[in-house]
Amino acid sequence: MRALAPVLVVLASGCGANGDELDPVSALDSYARSVAAALEPRWTGPRVEPPRPEPRPLAVGAFEGTTAPVAVHFGATVSPERARRALRVLEGVVTQLERGGWPAPPPDGPLGGSPSFDLYITTPSSGESNLTWADAHADGPVAWSLLDAVSAWARVDGSVPDALLESCVTDAYAQAMLLALEPAEARVWRRATAAWITGRLTGRWGCEDAVVEQQRQSWRGWVSGALGDGSGAGALLESFARRADGGSGWIWSEAWQVARQRTWEGDGLRASPDLWAVLRAMFPRPPAELTSLLRQIALDRYVAYPAGTQPPSYWRTRWERLPAAAPPFEPELERLGTAYARVDVRAAPPGSALRVWLRGERGVRWALGLLRLDDGGRELSRIVAPSLEEPRAYLRAELFDGTAEVVVAVTNFGAGDADADEPDASARSFELIVDRGDGGEEAAPPTR
Repeated sequence: MRALAPVLVVLASGCGANGDELDPVSALDSYARSVAAALEPRWTGPRVEPPRPEPRPLAVGAFEGTTAPVAVHFGATVSPERARRALRVLEGVVTQLERGGWPAPPPDGPLGGSPSFDLYITTPSSGESNLTWADAHADGPVAWSLLDAVSAWARVDGSVPDALLESCVTDAYAQAMLLALEPAEARVWRRATAAWITGRLTGRWGCEDAVVEQQRQSWRGWVSGALGDGSGAGALLESFARRADGGSGWIWSEAWQVARQRTWEGDGLRASPDLWAVLRAMFPRPPAELTSLLRQIALDRYVAYPAGTQPPSYWRTRWERLPAAAPPFEPELERLGTAYARVDVRAAPPGSALRVWLRGERGVRWALGLLRLDDGGRELSRIVAPSLEEPRAYLRAELFDGTAEVVVAVTNFGAGDADADEPDASARSFELIVDRGDGGEEAAPPTR
């Protein structure tokens, strides 16, 4: 009865706050809505701005798909033959991705002339020179969707070389599909996943394929610091799929679906869970714990890539020169960036061991791993230091028969959980000390 006191007072007075006569039914309805609003849960987690709607480019013609609900629009500088070829590629991509469990973007109504998904092949104007070769844009939110979603369209620069048209169309569509699916996810994750999808379907890691350069700059972050606005991480996502699901690729389609949410009130879109949070929840325990997977991938990227694309070694030394200390690493390692050093141990006598000490700057977690390689650069075995919590680590590697080189990998795991929506201040440097083992287990580094 006490809870009804406010509305009973209003009804008894017969007027509203401004003195007007008040309909009792309206008063009860208004009171019920206010009570329901007060009891409704409020989102207090992180938010991001929704994608900004972009005007669609001008086109002089369009072709509708026959095997998939898609359309390709082309500008004045693009030939109809090229547009038809892009349409064939787009139809094939849509079919393959839907078979792989990826949902098609929602229909956009009359935009573009039909509800079909729209890809534009146009040459950017002078005011659009900052556009990439392949990108995705939003029209606005999809009001009828149960989860956050936007109407999206894709664009490919009309000047891309003919040899890249297939990968650029694939990349552009994948970006638009992901943008429509989860508009709150960070752009770098969208670009990285689209590059991975493109690599699987075409053999090229995205339209611009920044993977080789990403390997050369392995100190950069795994996703947030990836080159090509995130697309340089495409091959790293493939490495993760091989470790996490045997290479089937289901892990990424499932992770994107799990990351979806509904923003029911307030400004901006709910930014949690993001893909990092989803991966932490999907792999919570060893041996398939997320950190363990990433530590193995840091070693994989040195031995599992084609010849000539391994990360460079920032420091090299030989058994004859030990003990030796590497200089502080420059530039600083970003979160999930990895640096590699090589030690030639061909001159080591039988039964020898190599000892390695890591001294990292404080404030982040460090991972130390070693690869034993034979004369042909093939992996013989690997070991990783057990702890990430101390800024120092130690490993001792027995030099089995056939060991020609030992690769030392140092990875910065940052402080706290990774979040691609937030700026990261985890970049740090480190030093290495390497010495010959004498058969004992003494872990004290030599005096410098």
